[in-house]
Amino acid sequence: MRHEKDSNIKDKLNTLLLIKSNKVTEINEIVGLLNRHRNTISSWLNKYRNGGLEKLLFVKKREIFEPALINGNNLEKLKSRLSNPEDFSSYGEIKRMVKNRM
Repeated sequence: MRHEKDSNIKDKLNTLLLIKSNKVTEINEIVGLLNRHRNTISSWLNKYRNGGLEKLLFVKKREIFEPALINGNNLEKLKSRLSNPEDFSSYGEIKRMVKNRM
């Protein structure tokens, strides 16, 4: 556990360790030791009760929305130009074309 970099995972595991080793008997004791809100601790314990370590330690990957840099008519122009490889001799030329004309 010393090498765990994710502080949430570390605190979740510490919570279980504190309970399993009988060092704490109430959620408020864990709150004081880990400086976490009681609802957070309760949520972790519910996840553990309902799904074990797998559910407790599951980390949902966030999807990051990034709008397209090139879209619509400009995308069609670029596709058309790229269909003829002789039009460009390097990636740098493509970048310059996109920057200057789009």
